[in-house]
Amino acid sequence: LPVKLTSTSSHVGLGNLNYTWQVLQNNIVGDSINFLFPDSGSYTVVLTANNSLYANCFISKNKSVKINPRLVAGLKLDTLYCKSLNTIVENLSKGSKNPIYKWFYTSPLNNSFSSIKEPIVNITDTGYKKIYLIYSDSQHPECADTTSQTLRIAPSPSIKISSKNENCEGAKASFSSDVINKTGRPNFVYWSFSDGEIDSGFQVQHAFPGNAEYSVTASTSIPSLKNCSDTSEKINIKINGRGELFVPNAFSPNNDENNDVFKVEGPPYDEFLMLVYNRFGEKIFESKNQFIGWGGKIRDNDAEPGVFGYYIKVKCPDGSTQIKKGNVTLLR
Repeated sequence: LPVKLTSTSSHVGLGNLNYTWQVLQNNIVGDSINFLFPDSGSYTVVLTANNSLYANCFISKNKSVKINPRLVAGLKLDTLYCKSLNTIVENLSKGSKNPIYKWFYTSPLNNSFSSIKEPIVNITDTGYKKIYLIYSDSQHPECADTTSQTLRIAPSPSIKISSKNENCEGAKASFSSDVINKTGRPNFVYWSFSDGEIDSGFQVQHAFPGNAEYSVTASTSIPSLKNCSDTSEKINIKINGRGELFVPNAFSPNNDENNDVFKVEGPPYDEFLMLVYNRFGEKIFESKNQFIGWGGKIRDNDAEPGVFGYYIKVKCPDGSTQIKKGNVTLLR
């Protein structure tokens, strides 16, 4: 800042005094001047007073002026955090041998939350926040500087996962993730399967090795932010064996809700066909939906008890095909 230099000279007699200041290599005229010194240190200032009526009537005085180092306040924090902030702020301030620090949240008009050099900044709610630092010198309180930094606390990401359906052994099951990320930073999704395999991507496919029930979880993280992640709830996937197509050998459509319909049991198939024939080889029932079976009727009339033939063809998601032929007994 400019330093104000003022003359306190006086005289008795005729004429007025004219003042000339010699500062560094500059000659400046005036009773009072403002001068900006280039750096800290000690400087000699010469003031010469001349009588306006008498050219040879003058006097000069020397004065030493000490310029204290300029204070520069500085702080360093990342501009984006996840969920909350609890970290030590880096103080970059310089210039004082007797420093005083005052830290504020939101505004210097608030109460200072710390007076140490590098305090812990603790913010638990999301949104935009501002950190202020007033940096001064205990021996020269007029020397001070202020700096601030705006931060954003973003909510943690969240992830949910889903699967397309259950599958046959060896077929690839499809999984997808739904991630909410409000940080604006790139995030990644990592999958963990209970058969020991892992994968990454927002959508993945995975072939389980055998006939069993498996669990799947996924997590999302933002590598550029600390502690910014979420893990999904576990979902269970039942994988049916490739050859596990069960066809009953009898059924009793008597409306007792026990074995009333002739239908197969097995994993979901990509393609399904079931045909039922009477003893003369005539087709009396057809279904292309494995969950729809024969209820023991022929043209809306109850079929007589007896033995009927069937032909079943299924195609698994892995492309394999199975065909079963045989007889089923209808009981009344």
